[in-house]
Amino acid sequence: MTSLQHSHVDPHHFDFQQLLGSHDPGRRNEAMVNVDRDEDSIANPDRHVNNGDAAPVRQLEWDDRSHWKVLTQIHGSVWPRVLPFCALNVCLTYAIYLLKQRNVIDLTSSPSGHKYMAIMMSFLVVTRVKITYDNYMANSRHLGALYKQCRELVQYVCVLTMTDTSTRAKEWRNSVAYRTIILLRVTMAVLEYPTNPSVEPWNVPELAYEDRDDLQHLVMWPPLHANESPQTRSPRRFRQLPMRERTVLEEACRVPILLAYSLRVELMKQRDGTWLRKDVLRHPCNEEMRMLDIVGDYIKAYSGLQKLMATPLPFPLVQMTKTFLFVWIFSLPFCLCHDSYSQPFTLLTIIFLITFGFVGLEMVAMELSDCFGDDPSDFDDLGHAQMCFEDIYISIYKLDGEPWARKLRTRLSKPTQESQSVPPGGP
Repeated sequence: MTSLQHSHVDPHHFDFQQLLGSHDPGRRNEAMVNVDRDEDSIANPDRHVNNGDAAPVRQLEWDDRSHWKVLTQIHGSVWPRVLPFCALNVCLTYAIYLLKQRNVIDLTSSPSGHKYMAIMMSFLVVTRVKITYDNYMANSRHLGALYKQCRELVQYVCVLTMTDTSTRAKEWRNSVAYRTIILLRVTMAVLEYPTNPSVEPWNVPELAYEDRDDLQHLVMWPPLHANESPQTRSPRRFRQLPMRERTVLEEACRVPILLAYSLRVELMKQRDGTWLRKDVLRHPCNEEMRMLDIVGDYIKAYSGLQKLMATPLPFPLVQMTKTFLFVWIFSLPFCLCHDSYSQPFTLLTIIFLITFGFVGLEMVAMELSDCFGDDPSDFDDLGHAQMCFEDIYISIYKLDGEPWARKLRTRLSKPTQESQSVPPGGP
């Protein structure tokens, strides 16, 4: 009988919802959830936790089978931002039309030159949207790889060591799971840092105090003042090496690399023989390399995300696109009014739709270029990460039982209960 059978797993006797943190996007800056307030959820297996903290992963939804609902849905639409441009261009067109019809002044011009400009403008707009969409999907692939590697690592650790049910083995698996969750949580904080700078990756509430202190010792933010030296500023700070000052975002991107190193150390800690029995890993070299390769795949995916963050769309291309777009759009009324229209309705409708189409594409490109945050089309990266946390809790629960799953969850939530007494700069 395997260790999984020894654990007598019955999901009906344990409510995993109380282990999961808040999914509410409005509470991203808080810790996942206070475990103590749901302490009786396990004692009473028939009770369903419904305290309003948990929520589904935020996702922009629409009914593709209903054309009317898709056309009229405002949530996540570019209509609110494009409509002012459409109204402005329609008013400009109507003013030019009236001035010409009433023989006040003819501001129109021949559309022949405007047609050539339209070719360049269309190329730039479509190129920008294509590049932005490709980057958006690349971010999605890398983000999915992060979740996949975290789930796989903990499951590999559990399956490869399931024959050892000693307390020391359970402690080691618990520590590996903790390091995995912290690595993913901090990575999410790094991805959201440009839009949510209030949560510093080295100071997320789920970090244990010793880990928080170690990261604050290694990162070099905030920079030294002019009258300070590495010795007088703080003996903990890593200031001895001749490195130049980095921006806070550069320092933030460094944190997952440091935590990946800590996770690798945790995986290899069992080599001293005090955590696992000698015969647990039948082929230690292969099994250890497989676990380390998963961490390497995680860093590969994170490096892809970091590359996309560090190499946005080239500014000259963005500048040229916006210049050609707005010059072409707002000069279009002068060209279309050159022809004779008995009624302005057709002319105004054409202007409205053309403005909506091209300016709308520009707004879509702007929306997709920043895909981490709280906008409707942004990835709910933290929400999906919390689902990954829950899968890790379940893996620990299936092998080591409820107490160790609760211990892991409490280890992540305990710093939150005391974080209010800790200054932002660290203990």
